Amino acid sequence: MKPAETVLDSIEKVFRYFVPGFTFIVLLRLAHPSQMYLMKPWTGELELLAMVLSLGMINYALHRILLWSAVEPLLYLFGGTAVCKFKPVRNSFPKYPYALAAFFKARHGSENEKLSEYLFYRWSVHHYVLILAELLLVLTFTCDKNSFLCLHRTGALVFGFVVLGLGLANLVVMYVVEKYLFGDCSTAKK
Repeated sequence: MKPAETVLDSIEKVFRYFVPGFTFIVLLRLAHPSQMYLMKPWTGELELLAMVLSLGMINYALHRILLWSAVEPLLYLFGGTAVCKFKPVRNSFPKYPYALAAFFKARHGSENEKLSEYLFYRWSVHHYVLILAELLLVLTFTCDKNSFLCLHRTGALVFGFVVLGLGLANLVVMYVVEKYLFGDCSTAKK
């Protein structure tokens, strides 16, 4: 890997957690201004950066690891992902983890490097959009009485649901793209 690619890769990894963390802090300020005293100890730049990255990692993990790790096996069972094309190496229960491993091997193999990088970028943006919608909706429903989000609740909820709808529509598009790229699940052996 070239030095420039290494730097860009490192920046991308920092932003993967910075964007959700920064979004959370901004929306938290709009929803719960009375709770912002909790941030007073984090007045230094490095401390604030550490907090933003930590909150971003927590938000990303809750979204990606917990939520979508529960949704994707269900999509697999109903033929909704490209993973269903891949026959598990072992004939055991549950089949999904083994099929997922075979899919990862095909998708992230060296012959698909550029395609894999592009798909990774698209999925990352997709997940950022969903995280934004999830945070906005949760914080709008739980906001302080006189906060900005509470005073503009209808607009915030409409915006949140529109962003969530567009994010879910993009989800469908991305799953269809991967199914097209990696084969039709209706012809796959299970």
